[in-house]
Amino acid sequence: ICYPTDVSLSIPAFSLVYIIQLTEYYRYAKDKGTVKECFPCAKKIMDAFVSRIDETGLIPNFDEEKNFWNFYEWKPCLDGFTYRGKAYDMCLNGLLSWVIEFFAELGEAMGIDVWPYMLVKQELNRRIAEKFFDRKTGLFRNSDRPEAAGFSVLANAWGYLSGAADGLDQRIMLDVIRKNGSED
Repeated sequence: ICYPTDVSLSIPAFSLVYIIQLTEYYRYAKDKGTVKECFPCAKKIMDAFVSRIDETGLIPNFDEEKNFWNFYEWKPCLDGFTYRGKAYDMCLNGLLSWVIEFFAELGEAMGIDVWPYMLVKQELNRRIAEKFFDRKTGLFRNSDRPEAAGFSVLANAWGYLSGAADGLDQRIMLDVIRKNGSED
């Protein structure tokens, strides 16, 4: 999980965070040289995730493969222990969509055409809203799996930040995010 280690285990969502960190570094340091050096890795990560989007228009979790842990945070249904087998997680899809914006910012700085990625984001957001948004509760569900289909602040934050909630009634979602899930 953290280098150096003898454990061969990857947390897919953490790979996407690399792109966020590189973008934030560029925003504040304006160090185009380092970004140019690191951009091929960011592109490889982005392309690996985008290439996994299947016929549903979503990215399935990485659970079918060895040495992957679908961990998002230490909460029930988000800790990677609730279920095994193929599933679609709101957190992974919402995070991917949100990170496409960061990647596009880097791509523009590097002079590459980012429009194809923005088209992926647009379709991904449409599919996220269709698959995970529960109109009765006004919230995004964590997963398509019944045993993990509850609601979390994190899934809803990424639904909002990614733009997948655009055009939806966001009042309840924003209230849950603002209160960080508490009843107060």
